[in-house]
Amino acid sequence: MILAQTAAPSTAGMWMVGIAAGLAVLLVTMTFLVLLFRYLSAARQLTHAERMRSLEAGLPMQAPEEAKIQAKFLYNAFWISFWLVVAVPAAAFSAVSFGAKPANESVALSIVIWSGATLASIAAVVCATVLMLKSRPRKTDDPDGPRRAANPGAYPEK
Repeated sequence: MILAQTAAPSTAGMWMVGIAAGLAVLLVTMTFLVLLFRYLSAARQLTHAERMRSLEAGLPMQAPEEAKIQAKFLYNAFWISFWLVVAVPAAAFSAVSFGAKPANESVALSIVIWSGATLASIAAVVCATVLMLKSRPRKTDDPDGPRRAANPGAYPEK
């Protein structure tokens, strides 16, 4: 009986908690972003100083290897595509399943809501497919091109 008599929390109190939680998340996110940008700036400055010292010492500049850059790009493109295909449909259909409950009285509104989620999911799959197709390794005139870039001493010059 005592538990049944407790009052429900007021909506004003719930709004205050929601606003405070939102501000806390915003503050933590902004702090993280500021620290991230400061770290990246310091890393770029150190890289620049290292390159300038090597030039002053007379050491040749080494260009980044094309194969490593392409492999990193393909790796990143794969994960972006994977999460596009997984997360966008999951988010769309979970949002629709919760949002369509009040709209169950109107069949037309439910059809529009579910069609929107389906179209968003199809668009995500198409975008992920295009991204993966465009990020394939480039073809070169040299049949040993990618292997030669990864291991230049193993293949004689033509």
